[in-house]
Amino acid sequence: MKVLVVEDGRTTRMMLKSAVEGLGHDCLTAADGTEAWQIFRDQGADVIISDWLMPGIEGPELCRLVRANPGPYTYFVLLTAFGDRMHALEGMQAGADDYLSKTLEVDDLRLRLVAAERVSGLHKQLAEQDARLRTLAEVDQLTQLANRHKSTETLTHYLSLARRQQMPFSLAVVDVDHFKQVNDRFGHATGDEVLRRLGTILRRSFRDEDVVARWGGEEFIIGMYAMGAGDAVNRLYRLLDAVRHEVFGGPDGSKFDVTFSAGVAEFPRDGLDQQSLYRAADEALYSAKAAGRARVLAAHNSQPPAIAA
Repeated sequence: MKVLVVEDGRTTRMMLKSAVEGLGHDCLTAADGTEAWQIFRDQGADVIISDWLMPGIEGPELCRLVRANPGPYTYFVLLTAFGDRMHALEGMQAGADDYLSKTLEVDDLRLRLVAAERVSGLHKQLAEQDARLRTLAEVDQLTQLANRHKSTETLTHYLSLARRQQMPFSLAVVDVDHFKQVNDRFGHATGDEVLRRLGTILRRSFRDEDVVARWGGEEFIIGMYAMGAGDAVNRLYRLLDAVRHEVFGGPDGSKFDVTFSAGVAEFPRDGLDQQSLYRAADEALYSAKAAGRARVLAAHNSQPPAIAA
């Protein structure tokens, strides 16, 4: 583990460093709380062993700063000459995990570091589990694109930004043509492969700041900040051309092509919120389907809505 020792007494600091390294851990040192806080922000630490009374930032306050800092859990041990339970309780209330007396025994230090390793390991496991659950909640597992829940939050943010900065924002609804026929002829596994590969093409065809999501079935949503409908339509036609050049195969070895149809709506011309933009883009999508598929159409409102001040 990486251990940060914070002690204003040089002799005690060097003794602690030697003991920590002798127990097989990496050790950083700081002569006061201010230096320790800077080291922690720059390099992090699995464990902090900090003196209580120091110039500048004292041990309990350093602990509070560490606890308020986002990031992996850091096990915090207060090193103090105080032996009474009142000070121990005060340290725990500041967020410390344990405390050590300055009349240090190496075995006592070893016990704290064993506990720190177990607690830190548990926090890492919980953080990894939380990250996996968050991914499951935000990512479409088939295409690895954002799902409807996550993309809705991001689209709302971009629309608010477009309103404040008076910038255009385009929303596209993309739907795979004749997707039911693919499933009926080749099976759902082949249909899933079509969606998976389309997700890959979508990811590489748009900017990192664009919202690219699967909203269910064969429907995809693309949000493009600071881009008008005309440019958005052109980008989608380039995407359509890329999809046309992909060769898809069924389990029987036969080859087939895939196309999509799309509708594009622009803020504020076609709507002032996500729902109205989606409806306008969806209507344009159905017009594209009715016109023969494999095409992209922009929505057009004859009377642009007024933006509230």
